[in-house]
Amino acid sequence: MSEPSAGLALAWRIAASEAGLCGSAKIECSHLMMGVLSLDKASVASLKQLGFDADRMSVVDAERTAINVLFESVSASPRDLRRKLRARLKGKSAIAKGLMSRSLASKAVFARAETLAGRTPVNSLHLLSMLLREPDPAIVDLLVDNQIGPELAPRVEVAATALFVPPVRPAPPASPAAAPKASTGASSRMKAVSGRTSKTQKILTVFARDLTAQAMAKEIGPIVGRRREVATVLQVLAQTNRFNPLLVGDAGVGKAAVVEAVAIRGVEGKDPAILGGKRILELDVTAFLTGTEYRGELEKRMKGLVDELRAENDILLFIGEIHRVVGVGRVGTDAANHLKTAILRGDLKVIGAVSIKDFREGIEKDKSLADRFERIDVPEPSVPEALEILRGQKPRIEKRHGVTLTDEAIDAAVHLSVRFDAEERLPHKALDLLAKAAAAVALKAEPGEIASTDARAVAEVLAAKRGLPVDLVFDGTGDSARLLKLEAHLKSKIVGQDKAVAKVAARIRLAHSGFASRRGPVATFLVLGPRGVGQTELARTLAQFLYGGPDALARFDMSDYSDESAVAKLIGSEANAIGLLTDAIRRKAEAVLLFDNVEKAHAKVSDLFIQLFDTGMITDGREQLVDGRGTIVMMTSHLGEADAVQAAFAAGETVPMTKGGRTKAGLRKLFRPEILNRVEEVIVFRPLDEADVRRIARPLLAQVVNRVRKTHGVFLRFEPEAEAFVVRSGFNEETGVTELQPAIERLIELPLAKLSVSGKLSRQPAWRATVEKGTLQFVPET
Repeated sequence: MSEPSAGLALAWRIAASEAGLCGSAKIECSHLMMGVLSLDKASVASLKQLGFDADRMSVVDAERTAINVLFESVSASPRDLRRKLRARLKGKSAIAKGLMSRSLASKAVFARAETLAGRTPVNSLHLLSMLLREPDPAIVDLLVDNQIGPELAPRVEVAATALFVPPVRPAPPASPAAAPKASTGASSRMKAVSGRTSKTQKILTVFARDLTAQAMAKEIGPIVGRRREVATVLQVLAQTNRFNPLLVGDAGVGKAAVVEAVAIRGVEGKDPAILGGKRILELDVTAFLTGTEYRGELEKRMKGLVDELRAENDILLFIGEIHRVVGVGRVGTDAANHLKTAILRGDLKVIGAVSIKDFREGIEKDKSLADRFERIDVPEPSVPEALEILRGQKPRIEKRHGVTLTDEAIDAAVHLSVRFDAEERLPHKALDLLAKAAAAVALKAEPGEIASTDARAVAEVLAAKRGLPVDLVFDGTGDSARLLKLEAHLKSKIVGQDKAVAKVAARIRLAHSGFASRRGPVATFLVLGPRGVGQTELARTLAQFLYGGPDALARFDMSDYSDESAVAKLIGSEANAIGLLTDAIRRKAEAVLLFDNVEKAHAKVSDLFIQLFDTGMITDGREQLVDGRGTIVMMTSHLGEADAVQAAFAAGETVPMTKGGRTKAGLRKLFRPEILNRVEEVIVFRPLDEADVRRIARPLLAQVVNRVRKTHGVFLRFEPEAEAFVVRSGFNEETGVTELQPAIERLIELPLAKLSVSGKLSRQPAWRATVEKGTLQFVPET
């Protein structure tokens, strides 16, 4: 284990003593908990007796203060918990003799604490976090009895990480010219400010991350791009009246990275008039709000935060999701007013960050609060900008995971995340994908081996995340590209509709190429044609080829949604959040949505399609957005071209003579313009003829032959007239081939089952199907 902090060293001594007093031969996890809970009783005199100097005593005091604040946040005190735990542990009165050693469980807890600490010294909060995450029975009973829930552990972890930053020893400059005096002076001042931990900072110590200290330790950065946003933040901070920047942008676009860039500039001695002597701290809003269910707890914590900020005029506080702590969301008005009032009066310097939606619904509506902020839009970076950002982060990711990142892996992380992950934003989604791929490769590497992350590793991580076939995500290039095989695959499954499926394949290739800008689904099709000609089979085949299985097809018969109340069935209601359509999209974000008989849908149902086609989103019954941008939408109508033309004539419209013109004229009478204008491709399936049906029937009959051979060891042969008889029995122009499978069951499978049960089938090695007296018969081969 790396060198422990002074607080952890003291907690270890106390744990060993408690184990001895309890008569235990080993130091268990519960004894370690006793040690951590006992830090609050360490006096200056006792620490001096143990040989602790002033610096080490200061460290113990900081750890003790953080632990006290954390337990106070859940209405508990270390003293009471310590006493209750000691009462549980006392058993034998004898004191254990000899050298005390750790149990296997306590060794494992220490190992996990060391992993959590990383390169920093392991402190008592790292250990406490692990004890809370995997408590032994005695600790479980203690937590349950005192109503301490699981929310405490992540807050302890945050506090452990933020408590101390290791001292940085800057490398000596190569020459006097390499270290300008201004930068050195500014850096020294910043180091002195960053290294100071005020005894009054209880809230900030537990719930804030010191970005300035992390910038000094080179734990953040490098920051690539975002020069405009950084410059604007500095300009706003330089103002005397309206000096609070507010970064507005979607999650994942890099709002926090802008603030980290400002902190790095301060450490480098840049902009001394604005940043000189300032520390930039980031408030962990989630941890800050956790555990404040008790009456007055949040108000007490908020007041303490404001008081600490007022007392320390060198702090610049960064608050992500700032709407949550200034009166928008779950925070009570009384508690929020402490921070809001301080901002309105100009007592604090704050950098806020918020999503576009939360800005409009919260901050913007509060005019007095909005006037104290200068809005700075942070857009999603472009693909070239995202590539530059990832290349800048490459050394940090390589060092963290012990791998080598190839240029192909970086390109794949950006381009594949854009192509398959529409709901998240660059650069975060690409960075997350690249880091996970690096971790996956590192786990597979041999000890001591520096493995190389290539593009396929990135694709494998994305495929697992999205539930897609790896071959679809990583589909190769050139002639081996998987999407180039889509048309041939569709033609092998959909008989007699070569022109139609060629248009479908071309549209999907265009969507996945990245050339066509889109906001809605991957593709939207309106498929016309009589029944039984392959529309449903097309949807099923697409789902299988593109998204890996039949569960990627969600089918809705619009005949069941012909009244206004059907909207609630699809999107849910306020009382019942589950809607069939929205639930299907949530369960499978990449899927084929098939809407059969779409002309029968109620107009209110059609409005859902308009929203989906425009934005790729659907608003459910509880006003929550459901992301359908990864879906392919296929609407079918079994009204043929003749029906469309007849409808146009009935309306008194002059019908164009060309085939395409007739179809379009008819569609305008059958479908609302709002729907037609948003359909990307109208596909017309032609009626099937007997030759088409014979091509469909032959593989079905071959399946029967194979089953008979495998299950009964009998050879079966169909004579040409028998095959033709089955085809004619299972096909008519009105229903297409919908009756073909039932006809095979009636004419072939049921008679063969009767022969099998009677024992006659296995008596002959070979049989043939023939037509005798107008019926299909099975006779032994002679």
